[in-house]
Amino acid sequence: MAPKKPRRNGEVLAAGWLAHIGFLLSPVTVAAIAVLIWWYVPRHLGIMVAKRDEDVITNYHLPGLIVFHAIIAGFLLAKVLVGYSRMWISIRRDDEFAFREALEERIPKVAHLLLATLSVMVLENTMIIGYEATWVGVKTVGEMAYVLALYWQVATVLDDPTRAPGLSKKIPPDWLARIKRGLKPGEHLWHQQPREPDPFTLAGWPPASCQQDLSS
Repeated sequence: MAPKKPRRNGEVLAAGWLAHIGFLLSPVTVAAIAVLIWWYVPRHLGIMVAKRDEDVITNYHLPGLIVFHAIIAGFLLAKVLVGYSRMWISIRRDDEFAFREALEERIPKVAHLLLATLSVMVLENTMIIGYEATWVGVKTVGEMAYVLALYWQVATVLDDPTRAPGLSKKIPPDWLARIKRGLKPGEHLWHQQPREPDPFTLAGWPPASCQQDLSS
C-alpha cells in the first residue's frame, strides 16, 4: 500500500529540518578546535597581552578588524544572495542557461582569501586577551569562532549550491551532470559518454586479407 500523503510530507519536512540542524552544528567543530588552541597555546604558554596593552586591543585594534570584516562580509553576502535567488528563479522557470550564468558569477578567490585572513586575525586577537575567568574565555573564543565559521559555510554554500548535499537535490540531475562533465546547457549527455570498443576489433578480426578483399 502506498504511504499516505501527509506522512510523506512529514518525512520531507523532517529531512529538511535535519539538514538545517546539521548545517548549524557543523561549525561547532571549528569552535571546539579554536577553544582547544586557546587553552593550550596562549593560555598555557603565556602568550598573552599585558594588562596595560589590553585596552589597545579591546578598544581599538579588535573593533577595527571586526568592523572591516563586517563591511566586506556584508558586501560579499549580499552579492551571493542575489546570485542565489537568480539560480532558484531559473530552476522554477526551467531555464538552464540563466542558471549557468548565475552560477558562473562566483566570488573571486582573492575576496575569499581576504575574508579568511581577516577572520584569522580577529580570532587571534580574541585569543591573546587575558581573561580572568576561564568560562569567559571559552565563551568569547568559542562564539567568535562559531560565527566566523558559520558565515564562511553559508557564503561558500550559497556561492555554489551544486556542492551542497541538501541544496543540490533541488537542481535537475541533467543540469548537474552537464556541469560535472563540462558540457554546455542543453547539450546531450551522450556526447560525453565514452564509446565502447568493438569486440571483433579487440579480438583482431577480421584478418588483414579479409579487410583488403572488403576494401576492393
